[in-house]
Amino acid sequence: MLAGVFWVRHCQCAQAATRSALAGLSVTWPARWREASRFLVVGLAVTAVDFSITWLAVWGGLPWPWAVSLGYASGLVSGYVWHGSVSFRASLEPARQIPRFAVLVVLNYMITLVVAWWLVDVLGAGVLLARVLGAVPVALNSYVLSRYWVYAASPPVSRQPSN
Repeated sequence: MLAGVFWVRHCQCAQAATRSALAGLSVTWPARWREASRFLVVGLAVTAVDFSITWLAVWGGLPWPWAVSLGYASGLVSGYVWHGSVSFRASLEPARQIPRFAVLVVLNYMITLVVAWWLVDVLGAGVLLARVLGAVPVALNSYVLSRYWVYAASPPVSRQPSN
């Protein structure tokens, strides 16, 4: 009998906790999906800018290393601005965000190299397949670090008088 009372009480607590957790999700879960969807769409737009500038530069006669670098740089600039203002709806604070964005870019580059090395040299995959598959961990890393570090809200300024 005592075990039955304990089991009923345990189930009631579990149900209440589940309802509480789901109530919180109903407010934040759709918002996170919308944010992630914006991040994906902006990422595709940034990629389109990168590839378009690269193609135009090659078509215009620029040597391919310069064309790729110009496209990549334009993608970085548009990515910083668009992800900040559209994906995360953050106010742009370049002095604080650009160094963090630079760290993110370097980390993503290192992830790209490691994934490409592993897939090409270790598993024998093609370079293009390695680049496409490498985009998955780079996108996940970009979203998490951008959301919680690069574009995170600035800490509030202390209003205490200085002595």
